Amino acid sequence: MAVDTLEAALQNNLSTDVDVAAITTHVNSRGVSREHIFPVYAQASAVQPYIIYRRTSTRRDRIHSGTGLTGLSSAVFSVICWAQTQNVAKDLAQKVRARLDGAGKGGVDWDSIIVNGVMVTGDDDVFEQYPEIIEKQLYGRELTVEIRYEE
Repeated sequence: MAVDTLEAALQNNLSTDVDVAAITTHVNSRGVSREHIFPVYAQASAVQPYIIYRRTSTRRDRIHSGTGLTGLSSAVFSVICWAQTQNVAKDLAQKVRARLDGAGKGGVDWDSIIVNGVMVTGDDDVFEQYPEIIEKQLYGRELTVEIRYEE
């Protein structure tokens, strides 16, 4: 399926990974299966575990001779794996890392976006607690992911 944004290509890439989908796919009360990978935010009612991703920066390469852009860019994403326990959040983050880190070597087509390399450059623990719902607390593992791609 062709997509027109790197964000959509990233979401498709994660949702087609068997190990990631095994954790993030949930069946609702009507028996409908849905994967829980969200751009930017998830509603407080979202079923865990889930993934939130957002682009945090973009750098476009320029030719130093002043002739313009090379057509190559780097986008940095925050990919946060949320769950009700720290162990599940870490396990999901490890599966995301396994899927992404080192991908795209030599130029790989991600749903019509040419990716030239993916690096997971960092990870941090994060925590969220909803004061209005004392028993609702979420553990997360935030991955910093840099994607080199052709614009």
